[in-house]
Amino acid sequence: MNSKAYKSMWFATVLAVFTLFLSSCEGGNPLTGGGAPDMALNNGEHLNELKQLLERKFGADKAVYELSLHSENHLTSEFGNATISYLDKGVDYSQSYLVALGDGQELQAPKMASKGFQKKFFLKNKQGKVKLKELDFDLILTKYDEAIGMIPKEFENFELVQWSFRVNNQNKVAASFKIEGTKKGEKSTRQGRQRVTNYYEFSFKMNEKEDLKIAN
Repeated sequence: MNSKAYKSMWFATVLAVFTLFLSSCEGGNPLTGGGAPDMALNNGEHLNELKQLLERKFGADKAVYELSLHSENHLTSEFGNATISYLDKGVDYSQSYLVALGDGQELQAPKMASKGFQKKFFLKNKQGKVKLKELDFDLILTKYDEAIGMIPKEFENFELVQWSFRVNNQNKVAASFKIEGTKKGEKSTRQGRQRVTNYYEFSFKMNEKEDLKIAN
């Protein structure tokens, strides 16, 4: 794994995706074969559907200090899993929804953090909370589009692969997220029956005032 530095204090990490090569998967997304996602993190309509789904599964009035969304794989924005983190009577818990499990098994039981992480030192910055229904999912697409405008022009084929809402102790919401893309002119290569695709990762942070900046 190598790191490459770009202008304006920009740091993009180049990594490689290895996928099993099948002749029917030529074109489109190097991981999904060009198939349209069912629920994409970079699609406004899908984000609305996703919020409704998570409110049904976790509870619209569930008060959390963090919600993390992840795509199902690299170089795709298709929703893969979500995790909420929250305090219940001062005890730190998390709960996940995992699409890949299917068959009604997607929603996991709440999981208590290990005893070592239940101490005051680890809980002191987890005292804020907002209800799931109060989180603004419209911000996801807005800030994703804004972030793409900050990425050097030599990159393309962008996908939103991770987004996290985080609530501070004053109940103000900030966020961090990652975008992946490819570099113009770089082609996928074959290694035996595998296809290798380089992708570049771009990290961003949004503060409580919704100001966006590059996260180095």
